[in-house]
Amino acid sequence: EKEKGKRKRNEKKRKKKESGGVFTTICATPPRPPGEGWGEGCTTQGLSLQVCYNQYMNKLITLAKTLRKKQTPQEQKLWNILRNRQILGFKFKRQFPIGNYIVDFACLETKLIIEVDGGQHNTTEAIIYDNDRTRYLQNQGFNVLRFWNNEIDDNIEGVYLKIVESLSGFAG
Repeated sequence: EKEKGKRKRNEKKRKKKESGGVFTTICATPPRPPGEGWGEGCTTQGLSLQVCYNQYMNKLITLAKTLRKKQTPQEQKLWNILRNRQILGFKFKRQFPIGNYIVDFACLETKLIIEVDGGQHNTTEAIIYDNDRTRYLQNQGFNVLRFWNNEIDDNIEGVYLKIVESLSGFAG
């Protein structure tokens, strides 16, 4: 019995060390953002919920940084239009964490999110996930625009006009 407990503890330590002590090995479920309920989440190894949440957010931010470095050609093409306040003077951020999600582009000033979707978003599971994600973001007060890769490849002018139309109510 004592040996079994010791083996379990050693296994936990090994997993934590291998993963660099990241969220997945310490927390059972992803914590919710502040104000979204704290009834579940990190309870293992005596960590407070705030510590667990901070670790989770650090992991999310690291993932966002990685995604910025590995943009698709369509994301890069759209970013070249959005960056440096080129559209009506509004600032956009790319691969930006909001809640438990990382959005492709976000204008926080107008609460506009732009998502670029490839073929992987056309499966039943992905459609359900994207709908849930969009509903969450809308509940946070964001307007979500979605463009398919081929729209950006074949009609970047039309994409630009849709974005301008969405932002025009905010322009001063």
